[in-house]
Amino acid sequence: TFPFSQSTSVDISGLGHRVTGAAALVSSVFLSKRRKQKPSIKMKLLVGTLAASLLAGDATAFVSPSPLLSRSPAPSSRTVLNESPSPEFLKEPGVVPPTGFWDPAGFCNGCDPSDPDYLRRRAVEFKHGRVCMLATIGYCIPYFFKFPGYISKSQNLKFADVPAGLDAIGAVPLAGWLQIFFFIGLLDTFILKQDPEGYPGDTGGSFWKRYDDDEVRLEKLNKELSNGRLAMLGIMALMVQDGLTDADFPFTKIVKGA
Repeated sequence: TFPFSQSTSVDISGLGHRVTGAAALVSSVFLSKRRKQKPSIKMKLLVGTLAASLLAGDATAFVSPSPLLSRSPAPSSRTVLNESPSPEFLKEPGVVPPTGFWDPAGFCNGCDPSDPDYLRRRAVEFKHGRVCMLATIGYCIPYFFKFPGYISKSQNLKFADVPAGLDAIGAVPLAGWLQIFFFIGLLDTFILKQDPEGYPGDTGGSFWKRYDDDEVRLEKLNKELSNGRLAMLGIMALMVQDGLTDADFPFTKIVKGA
């Protein structure tokens, strides 16, 4: 949990995803009963993921801030201003209409853009946005195109035999998932590692395009953050729709001309 001001009696920093997860979990159960069908494997997988999200951190969801639970840096390493966010945040990337500076949980209260906690969260937002943009594209492509050949010759399993969507999780062999896991770990740990001296999200070494003009740089970062935020919502919507229904992917009928 992240501590709020001393006058705050309840830490609600973990409630947002729980509320969203609870709504999806309840709707999935309701929809399954209404359709009078047994939950499919992918629906069980989705519900299990949401349930785990709801249970995560419950022991610290409703606790008073205390020095023993605090993860904030020592007072000497934090620039304490007041209980409101610093006006400097209004100049940061990601402050775009219609929400402007969006921090309903108050994570940025009492700090400024140089605070280590803020820099870490901003780097994480860039990373999550980039992963979700790739995930959204990767989720859509198998409905229209699949690689030729085999994903596993020993199991006589072709790429064409792997279903799209959540059903692919159970179809891909364990060795395939291990390769994916270690490849992503290699990228995250070495190739696309965050530059400790750079701005959050500055990864990729010389491969990454950088801009010297401050206005152009701010415009590009705003676009990336906005696209990443949309992708985070998009990939969750795709997985929930796939887990709760057996409907075709929304665009397949359009592409097939149906």
